[in-house]
Amino acid sequence: MLEASEEKIRWVLFESGLGPNDIAKEVGTSRQAISNFQSGRRKIEKMNFQLASSISDFYDRKAEK
Repeated sequence: MLEASEEKIRWVLFESGLGPNDIAKEVGTSRQAISNFQSGRRKIEKMNFQLASSISDFYDRKAEK
């Protein structure tokens, strides 16, 4: 995963103030998957490419507003 993308993912998960339900709805995954990353049960470095890409794209959409 590229360093810039990891920064975007960390911002969405930890600094955006959005809960797991909101993030999951926006990126098309389960609330539990997002919760696992937010709680540290799963490492961001192990995130699959599709989810990482979706979260990065969501960051880009938020940044445009």
